[in-house]
Amino acid sequence: MIPANGAPHDLKASDVLRSLAFAQRRARCEPTFSQCQPVTCPGMQRLDFTLEATAPSSRARAARFRTRHNEVLTPTFMPVGTHAAVRAQRREDLLESGVQVLLANTYHLLLRPGVEIFEKFGGIHGFMNWPRSVITDSGGFQIFSLPGRRTMCEDYAEFKSYTDQTLVRLSPERSIATQKSIGADIMMVLDQCVPSTVEPRGVEPQEPPEVKAPPEPSPIASARLNLV
Repeated sequence: MIPANGAPHDLKASDVLRSLAFAQRRARCEPTFSQCQPVTCPGMQRLDFTLEATAPSSRARAARFRTRHNEVLTPTFMPVGTHAAVRAQRREDLLESGVQVLLANTYHLLLRPGVEIFEKFGGIHGFMNWPRSVITDSGGFQIFSLPGRRTMCEDYAEFKSYTDQTLVRLSPERSIATQKSIGADIMMVLDQCVPSTVEPRGVEPQEPPEVKAPPEPSPIASARLNLV
């Protein structure tokens, strides 16, 4: 396998199997996917994102991009390692199965073990001995999933830590700084998730309601008030 920069690297059995599986998947999709000339998106030079095939009847697509640690073929399945570990799976099993990216959680890693530990290990890759890519979320899902443990204002969400009950402020700036300390290959900006049942007025800016003056009382009502 030759990376996008043209420099070869050592082939492993898992790389060969993954490449064969990907080729077979592409072959099965021939009737519905149209092959296209590789297109590198102008704003994605750092990831070297290349679009390789698109579906004419939907927005589905196949692509590849390169992080600092490996090349990633999409679509791909990303196992969740909330606390920098995938439960019930050994590192060797994940590598052998061809996992290209792991997902970790910014909010939980901020609380435990903390950014100082990741900085000591040179990032999450050294901490968990993982040689491939890591993506981190922003902490925005915890704003949605922990409504009883946080308050919000325009600048940040404030949580009560489940580890020591201290108050933790998560702002867009701190979310990015935490992900940089974690050493994620792909980072997310802080967002606010809303329930799927939310009314449109809950997610769209609304014009302030018009304040109307109370109606003038009728003559009969005025007469009754005067009698009282």
